[in-house]
Amino acid sequence: MRKFKIKATAFVIAAVLLLAGCEKTELGGTGDNGSGASDKENNSDNSSVLIIEDGVLKEVSPELTEAVIPDEVTVIENAFGGCTELTSIVLPDGVTEISENAFDGCTNAKITYKDKIYGNNQFKLLYRIINEGKSETGFTLPFETYSKGVYMVNLDTGFAVVSQNADEILYPASITKIMTCIVALENVIDLNAPVIAPYDECFAEFWGPNPNFIGASAANIQPDQNNLTYLDCLYGLMLSSGCEAANIIAYNAGGNSIERFVEMMNETAQKIGCKNTHFTNAHGLFEEENYTTAYDMYLITKYGIDNIPLFSEICNSFQYEMPANSAASKPYTITNINRMINPKSDYYYEGAANIKTGSINEYYLRQGDGYDEQNHVVGFRTMVTTAERNGSSYMVVTLGAPYVKEQTPYLDHTDLYNWAFESF
Repeated sequence: MRKFKIKATAFVIAAVLLLAGCEKTELGGTGDNGSGASDKENNSDNSSVLIIEDGVLKEVSPELTEAVIPDEVTVIENAFGGCTELTSIVLPDGVTEISENAFDGCTNAKITYKDKIYGNNQFKLLYRIINEGKSETGFTLPFETYSKGVYMVNLDTGFAVVSQNADEILYPASITKIMTCIVALENVIDLNAPVIAPYDECFAEFWGPNPNFIGASAANIQPDQNNLTYLDCLYGLMLSSGCEAANIIAYNAGGNSIERFVEMMNETAQKIGCKNTHFTNAHGLFEEENYTTAYDMYLITKYGIDNIPLFSEICNSFQYEMPANSAASKPYTITNINRMINPKSDYYYEGAANIKTGSINEYYLRQGDGYDEQNHVVGFRTMVTTAERNGSSYMVVTLGAPYVKEQTPYLDHTDLYNWAFESF
């Protein structure tokens, strides 16, 4: 058995005390407190002890305020009981087992483990991570998901609790608009500036000849409407999933070039760190070279949340008033199509915040210079959401859910959030 003597000050200074009566050896610090006397002499009444036996942390004295656990510790028993003064605990990477109640009482402590920080609300998650030997591959779900690609992250720690085909290239559909929103917010100086909405450049493609672009979702913006701002279009983009809003934003922010704006989307994806993402349009309607992964969409969305305050404000809005136009004589209200944030919906989820939904009911693959319109492919659904309950928050990204009458992504996201909040 070894006792580690630890000074209970803002930073831990430890000494080894061998029970056989050997002399004390300083492990850290200079031993000089500025008065010419050593810490051993002046702080002997203000020090505490870690008791370690064969790599097992057995006991921690309650006086500690911070503790760096030595590398030799691999097992932690219920050693921190009563350590209410602890604010920081650093665990060695080699810890492989902790007791379920190891950190009871450490309500004010932050625990650092493998460069991630866990607060009181994440102790149960940390327990599962260590005892089950989990890494970034996440946990095995006790249920099957409809979605093919799934990536779920505890936003408080950055730990991926679920990673299911997260790097498989799949089609994003309208969650493409997450990147459209980010690029616009990063590059448009004045969001209240007016935009133009020319028919040929922003609307014509929705009437042919590409069958994959016909029937696009819209925010009821009209061709050549002259009273729109960037901000109007951003709300139309993220609440109504307006494909015409995407084109108007791209055309204006791209310097009268949608193609240039799409280049900016790909440049931003590369800057964020996406490895398997490529955009060919700003709205997400099906094109074979418009693809991403669940993991990359997490990186993109997290970037928007962390770096652009208005991004979350727009995404999480429930309603917005759009200006009148030739189809609406008075200003009209658009409502967020994400049912998880609508209290009147069967899919409403308390604590959920919207980011973006996406769906394509069917699509056609290219054939020669056109499309194989005799053989449609059944489409898919995608979704990115966040949710918070009891001080813990998560993000879920799902791709490749089958397009059926049942709203499969809502079922997946609800099951995933319920599982996480109940398990951790």
